[in-house]
Amino acid sequence: MTQRADIKKLRRQLNIGDYVTWGDANKNHKIVDITNDGVIVDVTGETDCDIWAAKQSDGRFCYGVPFHSNRGIAPIRKV
Repeated sequence: MTQRADIKKLRRQLNIGDYVTWGDANKNHKIVDITNDGVIVDVTGETDCDIWAAKQSDGRFCYGVPFHSNRGIAPIRKV
């Protein structure tokens, strides 16, 4: 499959509230929003998340994970 087809398939499988992992798959996080470019996950429990994640109005910290990577493989995996 092409990268575009892989992304479309992954987008159909993900729902708000699902847990996903990416990269080395050391931790998983809950999806709070799905955009055209990727997913937004809640990373409030992570160390130093106030430095690298965006603070929301309710006090949570969220981080955007893209559907695509430079390697051609979607970095997001559903847990």
